[in-house]
Amino acid sequence: MAACPPDCTCKRHRRGGAPRILNCEVVEFGQTCGESTKNGSAKHGLCPKHAQRLSATGTTDPMPGAHINKGKTCLVEGCEKDARWDRMCDTHRASMNARGTTEETEWHRARRGVPKPPCSVPGCQNLRTGNQDICQPHLTRLRKTGDVGIDKPWRHKTGEQNQTCLVPLEDGSPCGEDSRTHPIAERNNPDWEWGRLCPAHYGRYCRTGSVREGTTLRRQCPVMPLSERVPHYVDPANGYVARVDGCLEWQASLSANGAGYAVAPVWKSDNAKRAAPWLVHRLVWEYHNGPIPPGNHVHHICGTENCVDIDHLECIGYKENGSEACRIKQFRDKANEPGMTIEALREWIAAA
Repeated sequence: MAACPPDCTCKRHRRGGAPRILNCEVVEFGQTCGESTKNGSAKHGLCPKHAQRLSATGTTDPMPGAHINKGKTCLVEGCEKDARWDRMCDTHRASMNARGTTEETEWHRARRGVPKPPCSVPGCQNLRTGNQDICQPHLTRLRKTGDVGIDKPWRHKTGEQNQTCLVPLEDGSPCGEDSRTHPIAERNNPDWEWGRLCPAHYGRYCRTGSVREGTTLRRQCPVMPLSERVPHYVDPANGYVARVDGCLEWQASLSANGAGYAVAPVWKSDNAKRAAPWLVHRLVWEYHNGPIPPGNHVHHICGTENCVDIDHLECIGYKENGSEACRIKQFRDKANEPGMTIEALREWIAAA
């Protein structure tokens, strides 16, 4: 389509009507406004500001007394914008109408890039939070206890950044494990003396309310990939297994379903987010022989459920595993009968 000439009077350009006004022609304080009429009222030649004034007051004339602010700046300290109504700029005037004050909030100061002042508590270097004159930790303490605790030790006596756990073990030496977390009670407890805790002592504190210094902790396996964790488990020198009657029996946690299988919380993959309990004898089989086929079970040839010796394990189908379990149970019941001898047991096995 060819472009219309500037003096076109076609229907598209309001044939027979007044041309469209592009700039506001309202004269205010002896000057023409000149603002764009886009989003305003181009029909009447008004910019958005004058169109809104016309809709609200019925006239485009400025409010009474507005002319006295012409050429003056906003009376709010630090503001250099032109004054509009009540000797304030549009921003502070809108704030006065909406909130009843021209005081800046934390959001306004952040928008202007003004840094937060420090906490008003003596000796605290934290920054203030919101419109408060104290930091967030002292505000939390104030809400919980009714006092910011100026003279109260913060969290604990020994310092917040101890890198190792200081809780003594049974021999009196400190734990020495990496400290990572704080119990909740130490925030406002001036008698706390252990500082940061390792996960083991922190878990005990959450369960019992005390670190119980001088008592044995649950054995913690060091953080390592699964390929290194399985050899660490089956090494008797690390205390997880022990040789008992030829079996390599698990000495730690057993399954809670009554079967008595060896279980350990491990990360099955190196990128896992959370540890889960896994059967150790299955981990041992996968470490030596690869993944277990779907539907197969790892059977204990020796009949000892908590044995993790690879020579006492075999991978069989679930039906065969069930029949083997029944056969072992019958054998044990027969062997435990009163007066049973080795010769009678051999005869029973041969007959079966």
